[in-house]
Amino acid sequence: MEAKRARRVKDSSLNYDLSVLDRVNRNSDIVKNKRILWVDDDITKIKEETEILNELGINVDISTSGVDAIDKLNTLNYDLILSDIMRKEDGDNGLAFAKRVSDEGINTPIIFYISNLEREKGTPPAHAFGITNRFDELLHLVVDSFSRRSTK
Repeated sequence: MEAKRARRVKDSSLNYDLSVLDRVNRNSDIVKNKRILWVDDDITKIKEETEILNELGINVDISTSGVDAIDKLNTLNYDLILSDIMRKEDGDNGLAFAKRVSDEGINTPIIFYISNLEREKGTPPAHAFGITNRFDELLHLVVDSFSRRSTK
C-alpha cells in the first residue's frame, strides 16, 4: 500500500512536498478512521485531494453548501471540517459558514483550503484552525488538528 500511495502522489497533478507523507505515515494511528466534512460548492476542484485522504485512511464526506453541511454536522460526528471560502451556488461563503458553526456551538475545528491565498486580506476567524492553498500544508494542518484533539 505504501508504494501504491507514494506512486499515486508522485504522479499527482498536485504540486507539494512529498515529505508530508512521512509525517502522515508516522502518525497513522492518529489519522486512520477519522472523519472529515469537506464543504465546497465545486467538488471537481477537490477530487484528487479527497481520493488521497481516503487512501490515507481518512473518511471524507462532501457537502456542497453551508446549509447541507450544518445538517450533516448536527447528524454525524466529524473530527474536522475543511472548507473553501468563496461559494457561488448558495450565496453563502466559508466565513459565514464558520460563524454559523461557532454560533451553533459545534466545536469541530475548521481549516480553510482555498484557491488563492492572499495573506494581506487577513486571516480566518479565531475559531478556524488554519488556512492554506497548498495540499502539503493542508495535510500538516490535518495531522496537527487530529493530534491536538487526540490529547484532549
